[in-house]
Amino acid sequence: MPHCECLGDCALYSDAMSTMPGVASIFQMKYCTGNQLTCARYKAYQELGEGNVPADLYPHEHAKLKELLA
Repeated sequence: MPHCECLGDCALYSDAMSTMPGVASIFQMKYCTGNQLTCARYKAYQELGEGNVPADLYPHEHAKLKELLA
């Protein structure tokens, strides 16, 4: 699977997680360079549009995403 199209703009991949480099690395491997289709942030990007993805939404927070979309 190709890298996520949001890779350059996603807060998860930038300095936003610099205080948690281990967690950031795992998330990036699983979602950013792995399968972005399972990422709540990617799904929010698709549903809400670029620039409307909450900064505090983590890739595994599908319940939170569901609330946002409701």
